[in-house]
Parts: sequence; C-alpha cells; structure tokens
Amino acid sequence: MVTEIRVGTSEGCLSFRDAVLNHSGDVRIYLEPGHYEFDNGFILRSNYEFIAEGDELGSVVIQGTFRIENKRNLILRNILLVGDFKNNIIKVTSGCSLTLDNCEVHRTELVQDYPDYPNSTYYPLVSVNGGTATLEQTNLFDDHFQYPIQVLNNGIIRLNQSNLDALHLTNQSRAEAIDSTIYRILSVEGQSTFQASGFLSIFQEDDRWVGLHATGQSNIQIEHLYCGSHHQLEAKIFDSQLQIDELELQEEQTFLLNRTETSAVFADFEPVQWGILPPTQPVVKETLPPQPKKPAIEGELVEIDVRPINQYERTELMDVFVFLEHHLANVQALRNRNQEIRNWYANQIEIAGTEVLSEKVTSGINGATFIISALLFISGFFTGVGAFGLILYLVFLGGVIYVVSEYIAPIIGGIVRMIDPTKRARENEMNRLRDELNQSAEIAANNREISEILNENAYQFYIKKIPQSFQNLNDIIGIWVLLRDLRADNFKEAANLVREEQFRNKMLASLNVFQQQLANISVQLGEVNENITELNRLNKAQLAMLAKVDASISAGNHLAKENNRIAEERNRLLEQGITLKW
Repeated sequence: MVTEIRVGTSEGCLSFRDAVLNHSGDVRIYLEPGHYEFDNGFILRSNYEFIAEGDELGSVVIQGTFRIENKRNLILRNILLVGDFKNNIIKVTSGCSLTLDNCEVHRTELVQDYPDYPNSTYYPLVSVNGGTATLEQTNLFDDHFQYPIQVLNNGIIRLNQSNLDALHLTNQSRAEAIDSTIYRILSVEGQSTFQASGFLSIFQEDDRWVGLHATGQSNIQIEHLYCGSHHQLEAKIFDSQLQIDELELQEEQTFLLNRTETSAVFADFEPVQWGILPPTQPVVKETLPPQPKKPAIEGELVEIDVRPINQYERTELMDVFVFLEHHLANVQALRNRNQEIRNWYANQIEIAGTEVLSEKVTSGINGATFIISALLFISGFFTGVGAFGLILYLVFLGGVIYVVSEYIAPIIGGIVRMIDPTKRARENEMNRLRDELNQSAEIAANNREISEILNENAYQFYIKKIPQSFQNLNDIIGIWVLLRDLRADNFKEAANLVREEQFRNKMLASLNVFQQQLANISVQLGEVNENITELNRLNKAQLAMLAKVDASISAGNHLAKENNRIAEERNRLLEQGITLKW
C-alpha cells in the first residue's frame, strides 16, 4: 500500500518535514512548484518517491541532504537538487537504491559560514557506498571539485542518456552506461568495471586530468567512444584492461593512450598514439576551492582568530582537521609517487647495468669443464680402469672442476668484463636513466606542489595551532574520526583518546605477538612430549630386550655349568677304568 501525500502551500498540503518524518512504509510525495530548503538532512529508513508537479525541470528545487539506510529506496523525478560542499546531497548506503529520473544536481556557490572556514572540505554530490544508483536522463554538474559522483565498495551505477562532469569508481564497483556523456574524467580504480553500450562521449574539457583513467586491475569496455574536446584526448591505463570497439574523433584530433606493460589494451585505430608508463599508479590530483578573501577597506581592522585550538567547537574542529587531512594526504600521495618513480628508475638502472657477457663466459667455462670431466670419467669407466683408479680419476677431475670454477673462470670473466664491448653502452644507458631521474619534470612538479601545500598561509595558520607531536596524517585522521563519531567534543579530549587508542592498539599488538609465541611454545612442548613418550616407549622396549638377553645369558651359563659337571663325571669314571658309550 502506497501512501500518497501532497507537499506545498496549497490547502490540505503538508510541509516537507512533516511529509518525511511522520510517515513510513511506501510513501509517494507530490511536490508543488517551489524552493524547498532545510538545514538538517533527512535519514530515510522507508521507501520514498518525490515527484515534481511543475511542467519543466527547475520548477521544484530541493536544497538539502538525504541519507538512505536500512535497504530502502529513494526515487526523485523531474527535480533540481542543489547542495554546498560540506555534505553529500544524497548518500546511498549498502543495500539501498537511488533513482534520479529527469533530474539535475549541481553545487551552489561556496558560501562560507564564518570567515576563517578552512574551505576545503569536499564531499561528492552523490555518494554510492555499496548501494545502487540509476540515472535516467539526468545531469550531475560540479564546477568546483573533481568528482560530482563517487561509487565505492561494490557499489553499482546505471547511466541512461545522462550527463556527468566526472565519474569515479573504486573498490570493486561497477557501472553500466548507455548513450551518456562525461565532460571531464572517467576514473576506474580498485578492480572496478565500467561497461558502456551505445555512444559514450568524453570531452576532457581541460588538461588538469586525463579523460580516461584506470588502475588496480580494473576493466573498461566501450562500444563507441566519441571525443568532443578541442584538444587531445588522453588515457592512462595502469595494470588494467581497456577495450574500445569503435573510436570517433574530431578532425585532426589524436587519442594519446598511455599504458603499463601489464595492461591489456584493445584499441586498434590509426589516430591512437601509444605510450609506455612506469608500473605505478599516478597521483590523481584534486583541486581546492579558492580561499575566501575578505575585501580590504582602508582603515578597517582585520580580525584574526587568536583562540587556542582547545577553544574551537566540535564542528569547527572537524572542518579544521578535514582541511589539514586533505593537505597532508595530498603531500603523502605526492611523496609516495616520487618514491615510486625513484624505485622504478632504480630497477631500470639495475637491469641496464647487468653484466651479461662476462657472466655467460664464466658460466660457459664452468659448464664446459664439468661436461668434459664427466665424459672423461665415463670413458675411463668403460675402458676397464680398476675401481681404485676410477676413484683417483674422480678425485682428480673434481679438483680440476674446483680450480676452474674458483680461479680460472673468474679470472677469464674479469678479463672479458674489462674488454666487454657492451660495457660502454650499459654505462651510457645507466647514466641516461640517472640523468632522466635527476631531471624528472614530474618529481620537480610534485616537489613544488608539496612546497606550495606546506607553505600555504591557511595550512600554516592551522597546523601551528596543533602540538607538533600531532602534526602527522595518522593523528589528524584519528582526531577527525573521534570528532565525527561524537566521541570527543574538543581537541584535548580527542587528542587524549587518540593516544589511548594508539597505546591500546600497541598493547593488543604486543599481546597478539605474545599469544602467538605462546601458541608456538605450546606446539613445541607438544612435540617434546611426543618425543618423550616415544623415548619412553623405546626405553621400555630396550629394557624388555635386555631382560630377554639376561635370560638367555642365564640359560647359557646354566647349560655351561651342566656341561662342566658332566665332563667332570666322565673324567672321574675314566680314571676308575669305567668306559661309557655315548
């Protein structure tokens, strides 16, 4: 049974809040034209369908947030949704579903709540965390941040004739698209899958990101790819698979396809230009919204927040720590990327410097010596040399093999190494790789960006408010999680709880190690007990055998005594002249 409700200002209509909070089950809500705005978001634990009664898209505007839980469904039809940058407009949790039918979602202007707001808290407009989303003829636009919609943790999204600024799939998520458009970037990560049938248009409107990005054993299948940008379409495929059946580019446009050697790419078209990437994942950078600047007025005193960190409210602290986490995470990602590049070049330098010729000569001499010695030994065996001669022959050949392998072959290998014609080429290649590493434009750009992030005025302002021992990414994230989960209301409580949890985790880890050691000792004691039991059994068997031996010895002694007695009696009778017949 579906409960139908009208929301609006007409007679008999309910308010938006009453319609959502005071009904349960399957609820269908008809919205009269108007702007519906609410500060606190709604957690939906029933099935809701919102239908706009206006004739055109935009007659009904919703400015608020929804979170779908308890395996429920939310359907929105012909509605314009707008949101800020501090929350997801819609969050779909595991087992729940969202349907946007002829809707449009975009972000409003970045209005600040107070002047010193960190201004970098970023939430996608729509987050599908383990749930399912279906977009029918729907637009998702975001002029400020990288991804307007994110699908993660086995989430599913279906696009049908829809337009998105960007789409991000991660952690084994899946997307199906039919005749849809992505204006900036399609990013598929963490064993996720994207499958497009019909036309998929990727515009790549700017060069901040590549238009097509896949990493982490992901899979992208596109039936017909169309590029409408005014410059080159670029793709980067890391340890993943890409298949494009048909490719349509504008006149004089090329498709630059970079991939790692471990990627399987099927895009056999003339306009495609290929490039090989190092076997690592690139840093996918995010943009930050512009920092708010208060207009300068002559003679005006600019207020500076001089409060210590412990006087900040919980919501202010959450914003501060999200801001710091964002910066430190970007710094860590850039540093990790630099290290990956250095590791890749170090591996290439090691490969280039491998001495192949001298090693082949050395191993060839050793192998030839062994084979010749074996043939000589076999020939000596068949020519009738005695056993002693064969032993001497074998000892002699063994000495020859030892001398050749330990002294002669290394000396010849050293000589070959000195006159190796490939030595100069290997040294040139190693020097080229070292120079390329030292002059790496990506490492230099990353270092510049790290310096810019760490020297940013807002970052320096907030990081200096925190004790130095907490100025690291793990502590920043830990404090933010405690504030988010309402386990702490101020910095002092959160900092103490973080240290307590770290100490507890350390003790638990030590306890786990100790328990594992006890388990290993128990196993060893069990083996010792088994050995003792076996020794006892063998000892008993040995004692029984010794008893039998003692009995046999006693019986033998008895028979010997009896034989001696009979011999003495026989001798006595012989002395008496009595002859016995035996």
